[in-house]
Amino acid sequence: MSKNQEIDVSSQLKFLYDSRSPFTPEEKLQACGAYLVTGSSGKAAKYCENEKINAALIRNWKTRAPWWNQAMAMVKAEKQEELDTVLTSLLNKVPKEIRDRVENGDEVILKDGTRSRKKVSLRDLIGAMQYLYGTRALLRGDPTKISDAADTERLLDKIAKRLEQPTKGVLLEGEVVRDVKIPGR
Repeated sequence: MSKNQEIDVSSQLKFLYDSRSPFTPEEKLQACGAYLVTGSSGKAAKYCENEKINAALIRNWKTRAPWWNQAMAMVKAEKQEELDTVLTSLLNKVPKEIRDRVENGDEVILKDGTRSRKKVSLRDLIGAMQYLYGTRALLRGDPTKISDAADTERLLDKIAKRLEQPTKGVLLEGEVVRDVKIPGR
């Protein structure tokens, strides 16, 4: 490759490019991804398309290459995004299935092989309701336990009482203020 030849490397992968290296940024990223998924340089090498990328090279990159940590962070973020997409897709299907079970019951197979619907047990309904209620509360930022709300209320009462008490010798911005009383309390 001549010096005048332009290299088409994504701006995100430029940190992986080295004109002296026989490996492309994509191959290095693939090695990082394989290592991230397998947790082993030996197993990762088997997934790399370039046969020259072996376990020893991956171990060397992992311990010495200045780009390794940045590449691993990039791969982790991409894998996390993929996982988030899959989980979101599954979560979007769950409410429909829950509604079906509550309204129509669980599907069971009878001894003769026919399918039937059996009402969901009260225990299962209560468990599902508690879980869904707690999840909804978390999403809304509401307290998830009665004790959370009570603890917050007690803490606020304690702060209010403390603020109502006159203080002596409190230092505020370089001046001593004596006998402070909060109006309206």
